[in-house]
Amino acid sequence: ATIYARYADKDALFAAVLRQECERAVSPDSFFPADDQPVRETLMLLATRFLDLVTGEKAMQMNRVLVAETARAPRMAELFYETAVLSLKNRFADWLRVETVKGRLNVRDPDGAAWRYLGGVKGE
Repeated sequence: ATIYARYADKDALFAAVLRQECERAVSPDSFFPADDQPVRETLMLLATRFLDLVTGEKAMQMNRVLVAETARAPRMAELFYETAVLSLKNRFADWLRVETVKGRLNVRDPDGAAWRYLGGVKGE
């Protein structure tokens, strides 16, 4: 009862946990680093944190919960995608746009580039 005083339902609680884990693994600061931080360094940091987000111990635990709950609550898998994967991709694409405006990168399709980079890091 105490938890549901703060969260409307299990989906809302699950989404909050996912957001927290995403923020822990890939902090907003890593998307907008200092102007003098090399792009390569930022990309390597992102790759490392993204791998931790999707293959680390907490990710494996979350995956087990998703598999167990999907039949009963199919929205859980969608919440994971929206909260962790899609929000991460969007923040990364925004960073690519900023770096293109600064002239440090030349990315014509930031959304597509973000998907390709993250997919390549994960090995898809």
